[in-house]
Amino acid sequence: CSKESVGLADQWKTEALNVIKKARFDFDGTLDEREALSQHYGLATSFIDVVDHIQTALWFAYNDMPDGNDVGYVYVIAVPKNKATIIDLRNKPSQWLRPHIQQAFCFKMNNITQFGRISERYHIMSFVIPKNLLKIWSGYGFLTPECMYPPEEKDRGLSFWRDAALSLEKAGLGLNPDQWIKQHTVDKSGLIANGEVSNDEE
Repeated sequence: CSKESVGLADQWKTEALNVIKKARFDFDGTLDEREALSQHYGLATSFIDVVDHIQTALWFAYNDMPDGNDVGYVYVIAVPKNKATIIDLRNKPSQWLRPHIQQAFCFKMNNITQFGRISERYHIMSFVIPKNLLKIWSGYGFLTPECMYPPEEKDRGLSFWRDAALSLEKAGLGLNPDQWIKQHTVDKSGLIANGEVSNDEE
């Protein structure tokens, strides 16, 4: 992940969060809270979704397991408080139902060098759990995806997020920075990928 890409991703994130704020998504929240909640509902940000509830971690390990895998993984991390920003999304009102059900909170490193990654030094251990045992321990048989991801009629937060996501699409930003970065990356000829002249003469 180059410094240029990190810088462009940060620019994209700033523009995306401005659009989300104008859409009045989590309008009472701080900037960090709004970013973390947006991450939880689907925006690519510098926050990472984590849980502190073992059964929920086991559920996600099983739910996200690729077809054909015989085992799932649960990672335990520990990050010093002075090196990270931590947002407990369970402090949000219950109309934001998803984070309460998922026992969710988000954190981001204060010194970001790569989006969606943290240093291996904070990776404490990994649990490797057989698929069948993982399903039993997680209660996956009765905790359905609809339960963990409540539909719009039950989760008002999801309807708020869909309005914000629509605003992002209209602004040409989308939910992740990949396409935006491609359009704003300068190639070797000095031209920007979307065809606008950068430094070279026409």
